[in-house]
Amino acid sequence: MSENKYPERKALRLPNYDYSQNGCYFITLLTDRKRWLFGTYNVRAIHESPLQRSTLSKIIGYLRMNISKEIHSASSNSEKIWHRNYYDRVIRNQREFENCWNYIEYNALKEYEKGYQK
Repeated sequence: MSENKYPERKALRLPNYDYSQNGCYFITLLTDRKRWLFGTYNVRAIHESPLQRSTLSKIIGYLRMNISKEIHSASSNSEKIWHRNYYDRVIRNQREFENCWNYIEYNALKEYEKGYQK
């Protein structure tokens, strides 16, 4: 029996892949409790200096921070907006790219419609 009382987390990184190289990545961000937020806010383009050669986690943090600022300034709501984690996937070929594209194109609409069927 393992001495670790917690289940092991699944490795999120592709083994032996150099994440510092140029490539195509599919990143999924979730709102807290998967709430539908972005159809009701006008999250304008944020004109600040771009991040130069930053890690993915810094870019995600920057994005979340600025979107949160916009949402909180547009309403009196100060609730938590983001799910704690994000998910990324290396896109390795054309087929994976097309699958990700279709997911982006249709998943939000599907989730939105599910919300209205409750």
